[in-house]
Amino acid sequence: MIAFLRGKVVSLGQDNVIVEVNGVGYQVSVPANIVYQLPPAGEEVVLHTYFHIREDQVQLFGFTDASDKEIFELLLEVSGVGPKVALGILAAIEREKLVRAIMEEQLAVLTQLPGIGKKTAQRLILELKDKIAKSTSFDLKERVPVNQTVSSSYGDALAALLSLGYSQKEIEPRLQAVLQNQRDEMSLDQLIKLVLKEIAKM
Repeated sequence: MIAFLRGKVVSLGQDNVIVEVNGVGYQVSVPANIVYQLPPAGEEVVLHTYFHIREDQVQLFGFTDASDKEIFELLLEVSGVGPKVALGILAAIEREKLVRAIMEEQLAVLTQLPGIGKKTAQRLILELKDKIAKSTSFDLKERVPVNQTVSSSYGDALAALLSLGYSQKEIEPRLQAVLQNQRDEMSLDQLIKLVLKEIAKM
């Protein structure tokens, strides 16, 4: 099993990075929201990795934080949650907010995450609440309030901007940047306008 990679960034994709380690290039799938936090090509990066093997597919997933890797692995233990859905969840909501949503059984937050319906949200709570409580990787004393607007607005704004003819590659980095810098609640219209302004700067 490949536990981590330390090497030089060769290239960055929309949701992956190629890392060269001793002359070997590893393509690593990562949450889309961390791609733009990674070092540029030519610089060193360290990724905590999860090696996923199926009969028809072999994939390497990477995370800049070991706790993100752990919550990813916990998500995979839930029926109905595969690597693609788990990665999408971590791209749409911060780890601390996800942990709190599970621990406090906030179905409204969980069902707004990509690929998560009511039944899967209930399974997340049922199957992960005790495991998270027993883990030493998550600080449950200093919980960050869950901003439900962030998780729900992401999908709504993405869909609206796609309908305007913009590509996902154009939208996602700017949408993520706007949401990360958000301090106060904003309407969907306000969010879309801010993202359009960022796209116009291209």
